Amino acid sequence: MGDASCYVYGVLRPSDAPAGKGRGAAKFPAVGIGDPPGVVRGIAYQQLAALVTDVPPDYQPEGAGLRSMRRDMRAHADVLNRVISTHTILPFRFGVVFPDEASLIARVLKSNYARFAGYLGQLEGTVELTLRATYVEERVLEEVIAGNPALAQRAGRPQRSYESKLDVGRRVSAALQVKQQHDAQRLIQAVRPLVRNIRFGQTTSELMALKAALLVDRAALAEFDRALGDIHRQEAHRMRLDCLGPLPPYSFVDMSL
Repeated sequence: MGDASCYVYGVLRPSDAPAGKGRGAAKFPAVGIGDPPGVVRGIAYQQLAALVTDVPPDYQPEGAGLRSMRRDMRAHADVLNRVISTHTILPFRFGVVFPDEASLIARVLKSNYARFAGYLGQLEGTVELTLRATYVEERVLEEVIAGNPALAQRAGRPQRSYESKLDVGRRVSAALQVKQQHDAQRLIQAVRPLVRNIRFGQTTSELMALKAALLVDRAALAEFDRALGDIHRQEAHRMRLDCLGPLPPYSFVDMSL
């Protein structure tokens, strides 16, 4: 469409991309972002294709207000999540728009051809899972105290000074960090045979033992779920496991242009 801009969801192989409403389009969600929602289609260049929706030339992700932006964010995520259920895609973050097909091909597919083709080869058949493990506070503090007799003795006595209370708190925090490292390694080792790659994230509280993005073969998801279920049954009394996915492999590609 010569009078439209191109909103981009991601990059995949041309054989996996629909050509508008024609042959192959049924593999993908019929509609994407916009109001009314636009058709999802592929724009090919050699062995790469951009998955796009045509939008008005003046389209801006935040231009129509917060409600419209949230609607389009949901549509963006829905397109990607449906695609990765069966195909490999390199995902763009929400809000990437190019003025026309020519500029998209030049700046995305042609300029980044070798890099994106390499990513597709490396990530073929994979999805991302995010795994978080968070301690049950009362239980883990009991473990920390029980595992450190000297600390247990100090914690059991009234702390009369502010400095003494701070010292006990620092010692508990240090012991908890050691436990976090040990438990994180143990959890990862339990699923490691089913994981291609790992990206560790920054934990956001003292009670979070693990935050990680896992690259898993789509074909291994059922086996991964069983392994995680076994871990949950063993650890449920002391920590909560939260696993989100399958997701596009955001953590394992750099889609900057």
